[in-house]
Amino acid sequence: MLLTIISAIVTLSVLIIFHEFGHFIVAKRSGIRVEEFSLGLGPKIIGIKKGETTYRLSLIPLGGYVKLAGMDPKEIKGEQDEFASKRTPIKIAVILAGPVFNFVLAFFLFTIINFIFGIPTLPTTTVKSVGVQNFEPLQSGDQILAINGKEAHTWNDILELLSERDSSQCSIKREGVEQEVILPKSISLELEPLIPPIIGKVAKDGPAYRAGIQEGDLITKITTKEIEGEDTLVSIIEIKGWDSLVSVIHRNPKKEVSVEWLHNGNHREAKIIPDKEQVLIDDKVIDVGMIKVLMKIERKPMGIRAFKLGFLQSIDTFVITLSIFKKLILRKISTKTLGGPLAIVKFAGESARWGLESFLTLMAFLSINLLILNIIPFPPLDGGQVLLILIEKIRRKPISERIITLIQNVGFALLMVLILYITINDITRWIKK
Repeated sequence: MLLTIISAIVTLSVLIIFHEFGHFIVAKRSGIRVEEFSLGLGPKIIGIKKGETTYRLSLIPLGGYVKLAGMDPKEIKGEQDEFASKRTPIKIAVILAGPVFNFVLAFFLFTIINFIFGIPTLPTTTVKSVGVQNFEPLQSGDQILAINGKEAHTWNDILELLSERDSSQCSIKREGVEQEVILPKSISLELEPLIPPIIGKVAKDGPAYRAGIQEGDLITKITTKEIEGEDTLVSIIEIKGWDSLVSVIHRNPKKEVSVEWLHNGNHREAKIIPDKEQVLIDDKVIDVGMIKVLMKIERKPMGIRAFKLGFLQSIDTFVITLSIFKKLILRKISTKTLGGPLAIVKFAGESARWGLESFLTLMAFLSINLLILNIIPFPPLDGGQVLLILIEKIRRKPISERIITLIQNVGFALLMVLILYITINDITRWIKK
């Protein structure tokens, strides 16, 4: 519990500080007087004034803000260092600096992950399936040994080597016999690897951990039981690949299964009850079983390429998250999938238990989410503030103080209703477990 609380506080603090620092630094550079920089909302716990700015820690750790001189219509005095006195491009730059800094944070975190840990690689060169029917050169079960004279040790090696030429000469092993084949560059998009059911990381206090499963263990068999009327149906499933392991566990949330595995060549067996978790699959929220393990992967150091990959990962995360937001708005995905403060606390704790890499990845993902949330053109979010600024520019005169106050109050009230709804979702999911 303590780890969960600390992880949540660190996550929220870093996200908020980076976001608000974006507003803060651009405002300072633009000659706007910053009156307050607050981490958290509500009553002040402690505050220190340095220069013209009061830096404060507030009671509610669910947000933060930067108070700029002349941003509140009631406090405008017409001074040059007020927000209201600046040109429209400067105002927009100050407002959008927060979301931009969220992207910068995600880029920084992804880069650090790639530089320190490297990118994950699949420790297999065996083909599970080929997406082209009747493709004779390569078949299911074939092991790729080398491509153009270079040995392949991981699936990433295969994809990288095949991409170097339009066609490649490959050494493969089929049913124990080595042979040479020619593969086109395009075939790399059609290949699916056979990932062995070897355990990687094991979450502490998870079902697998409690059963004694450890990193490096090979899952060999799972026995399940289904009760239909007065009959008990027993199914013994031979686990050949990681996908079959996941499939069986997912189908049995809160149901006892018997798992067999090899530990250093020794046979072991235990009864496990997978936890029940809700996941989004094909735009639907379903209950699945989880024993809290990850597949065994290897790491490939990236060096200076970590920066490029970090940027691309940030872009990909932005695009994917934006598509999810779009589906939520179009009601293609249920709003019950939304997670709020309690979900962040839960995920922060779980990611911390998986290790530093998982924790930093979650933080990067949440930073992109915060970016997208804030650019929505809805007061009092950053996007809503930009919308009001543009309306004033088009009208060529300020919006009345009464209307701005009304818009902001209504927007804030609706935002609080949304947060309440999301929090109820979090509580409901927790109760159902």
